Amino acid sequence: PAEKKIAKVNINQPSFYQQKENWQKIIDSTWGPGDTYEKKLEIFDTYVKALDDNYPCFPNLSFNWDSLKTYYRNEIDSATSRGRFAAIMGHLSYKLSEAHTRAIDSVVAYSPLNPGTPILILGALNDIKHFGATLTILEDSSIAVLKVVENHPLNLEPGDIILGYEGIPYKQIVEELLTAELPIAGYWAGCESANFDAKMICVGMNWHLFKTINIKKYSTGQVVSLPTSSMLSLVVEEDLLYNNEQLEIANIPFPQFNIDLNSGQTCTYGILENTNIGFIYLIVEWWENDQADNEFFEAVNALKETDGLIIDMRYNYGGFAFFPEAFDILFNYTELKTIADAFRCSPDNWNLCIGGPYDKELGISSNPYTFYQKPIAVLTGPACVSMGDVTLYRLKYHPNVRLFGKSSNASLSHNKYIKDYGKWYLRYADGDMVRLTDLTYFLNQKEVPIDFPMWFSLDDIVNNYDTVLEEAKEYVSNLSQSSNATSDKVYTTSEVNFFADIINPNGHEITVKAQIANTTTSEIIDSVYCEIFEEKISEVLDISAYPEDLYSVSIITEDKDDNTTHTLPNIVRFTNAGPVVIDTFTTIIYNDSTVLISDLYLKNLGTSKELNHIKLDLRPTDTTISRITTSYTTFNNILPGEVGKSKTILRYCTKDLTYSNKFKVVISIDSVKYWEDTILVIPQDPSDIALFHKLPTEYTLEQNYPNPFNPRTTIKYQIPIREMSNVKLIVYDMLGREVETLVNQKQKPGFYEVEFNGSDLSSGIYFYRITTGNYVESKKMVLLK
Repeated sequence: PAEKKIAKVNINQPSFYQQKENWQKIIDSTWGPGDTYEKKLEIFDTYVKALDDNYPCFPNLSFNWDSLKTYYRNEIDSATSRGRFAAIMGHLSYKLSEAHTRAIDSVVAYSPLNPGTPILILGALNDIKHFGATLTILEDSSIAVLKVVENHPLNLEPGDIILGYEGIPYKQIVEELLTAELPIAGYWAGCESANFDAKMICVGMNWHLFKTINIKKYSTGQVVSLPTSSMLSLVVEEDLLYNNEQLEIANIPFPQFNIDLNSGQTCTYGILENTNIGFIYLIVEWWENDQADNEFFEAVNALKETDGLIIDMRYNYGGFAFFPEAFDILFNYTELKTIADAFRCSPDNWNLCIGGPYDKELGISSNPYTFYQKPIAVLTGPACVSMGDVTLYRLKYHPNVRLFGKSSNASLSHNKYIKDYGKWYLRYADGDMVRLTDLTYFLNQKEVPIDFPMWFSLDDIVNNYDTVLEEAKEYVSNLSQSSNATSDKVYTTSEVNFFADIINPNGHEITVKAQIANTTTSEIIDSVYCEIFEEKISEVLDISAYPEDLYSVSIITEDKDDNTTHTLPNIVRFTNAGPVVIDTFTTIIYNDSTVLISDLYLKNLGTSKELNHIKLDLRPTDTTISRITTSYTTFNNILPGEVGKSKTILRYCTKDLTYSNKFKVVISIDSVKYWEDTILVIPQDPSDIALFHKLPTEYTLEQNYPNPFNPRTTIKYQIPIREMSNVKLIVYDMLGREVETLVNQKQKPGFYEVEFNGSDLSSGIYFYRITTGNYVESKKMVLLK
């Protein structure tokens, strides 16, 4: 709402609430007639048509949609005022119970909230400077003051209960005002519990409709009735005042982000006092310049060595970010499908078809070696909405994430705007989401299952005790778990020995079970209970009877006393397939220091398992090699007993072409390193024709490898068969500042590799750009220390 414009109040004039017989007259006169009758019908029909064709949640409604839209259309006539039409559109969208689906006349909704202005505010995502206090809904539905600005005109204190106005409970008042269909502003929710909070939590924001406010003081237990006119003297220094139901944490400030100005922080982080537990506030998934991606990655990366992690999303108003770099640290799934968009199959029916443009981004593809093994508590509540809902569901696919608090908003919709009507804010959901493990369970408007449902108590508020946070700390600090799992070998045909440390902070009765799975099919093929000795496990698996394949071990720790579990999924990987070894290759001297390795073949020495997605990394083992400029290549599927040919020519530089060069070769599948081999390269002179046919025909800048990297990575590019080109290859930081020039010279056609060393740089996201002739291309890389 805009700032209040009134200077003084006539204390003898009745409040808006006291003038029930004149409510509609006041609404009509406040904003005048508005648009023409024809324009109102056009706006209504355009919005309803968009809903008819796209809205995904009609099957969830408890009323007849056709009857509702017909009723409201018949309410529009030549005498319908701007205020009444705003109410018609607002309540039509409100009844659809989806946070993005809002039809708001911004002239009406953002009017100054002077005493008597007939606007009903809903939801927890508003700027609450109009009231100056953060409220929260307790278990018994009472509305408590959680935080308050200094020198509040009503002398509010944490723990005070806002009962209602003019002697009437607010639960009764808000239903009365909704039934009367005042113009509405603010936000609502998807699921029932969050919608109840949205109705109740704005009791303070609606003081302008009443003459007196009723408050039960915590300090005395007395109920006081105070004049709302005193609120006109309220002074709020903050530019933004959130109704974030979170108490302050020492040394970790709550982030401030202004969507309108695109400024501020999307998250802040630190370590909780007297613990080694990491804490992150995540309030928005802001997409411009990958800000949320970058800042959340920075937070997770900084806290990856902690004993546990708490991510506070109780106030999160969404955006658009998928956090690939941060999830790469948290998860170890090479490919994990989570949730997907679902859109109306046709405007002619309400059926939903699964799949959308962001299916890949919604999945999780991560480094198998960087799993965050400690417990993760995610705090949530009704003010977590939209992409916040989505992030919540995706995080829940981590086996050690537990949710604390209340259900989030449950509005995960893809959504669109209608921008043809000036000051009208016409937005609607056009997509639902679904778990890919249950294609019949759509997520919009569904209560989010909470592992530890809880919220503030009155005594905790008064004692400045954040109930949800403190319970999460207790959980993280006391969870029985395993960690630091490893094995003695990766390739074997006989047996594999795996180990892990066991953490049992309270000496509880626990069991540790290892589950062995076929990585190709995800089928669990065996399990074993592990003996704990001196807080460690060490188990030997006899795999001599296992068929050739790829396998993984997950370690599950169960606490019988606390009824908790902790899982390290696929934490040990091994194979009895192959081995895959170097078969043949050809070497060519390219110039006075560079050697090419071409026609490189791998052989699958196994007898039954076809191997797919194979990658080879070349690593030097002698000092004559100055650098490897193209170090890796990939292969098509290789049948047992057969060979496969490299897709790339490898390239390295040597100090002396008269020496042979020895390399270690690491061979992996889906980023898991299964086999090693060695090769001895003896450089040979080529014919000019043979070399010419191996040169590239187009410019290419490849993705650096490895990525993320620490501290070195290789960047490959190629110059096509033309005359010599001026080539510049420069690394920049996120602010566009030049970090290092890797190449700045004329180069012949050919394949090139450059090593970038980030030893002196901090972790983060960097960009590299090549410029040669008319060819310019940039790519992103992540330094992860």
